[in-house]
Amino acid sequence: METLAIQTYYAGFHGNRHTPGETSPGYLRLGEMKIEIEMDLPPSVNNLYRLGKGNVYRSPKYVNWRNATLWSVSLQAQFRKISTEYKLTIRVVKPDKRKRDLDNILKALSDILETAGVIENDHFCQHIDLAWVKEGPPCYIVIESMGEDDGEAKQLRKKRK
Repeated sequence: METLAIQTYYAGFHGNRHTPGETSPGYLRLGEMKIEIEMDLPPSVNNLYRLGKGNVYRSPKYVNWRNATLWSVSLQAQFRKISTEYKLTIRVVKPDKRKRDLDNILKALSDILETAGVIENDHFCQHIDLAWVKEGPPCYIVIESMGEDDGEAKQLRKKRK
C-alpha cells in the first residue's frame, strides 16, 4: 500500500524520506483519515435528558452545549467524514476539583460527532483512549480511521437513502 505524507497538528512533516509501506508520525496510509477537534467540555450523561410531564426531553444545558458546538465541530473537521471503523483519542481537562466519572462524557461526544457528520455512525468505533489531562483545551479529540471502507458503512448509507 502506498504511503501519503500529511502534515498533522502535533507531529509535523520534517522532509524525512520513508519507503512505501513505512509509517511514522505525520504519515497516514492512503485511505486513512485523521481529524482533530477542540471543544468545550460536554455535559455529563447524567445531565443530557430530563423527565417532565411524562416525556423525556433534552436538558437545556445539553441543548445549549450542542447548539454551540455543532457548527464548530463541522468546521474543524473541514466537512470530512469517516465512514469506516475508527479510533477515538480524547483528552479532557477537569474543570474543577469535584469527583467526576470520565466515561460520562462519551455519549455526548459520540452524538455530536455523528450529528455534525464527522463520523458515519458511532457503532464503527473500535477503540477509545480517554484520559484526564492537567492543561490544554477543555476537550481535545482525535478521530482516526482504521483502514478502508469494508462495505458495512456503504450498506448502512444505502439503507438510509
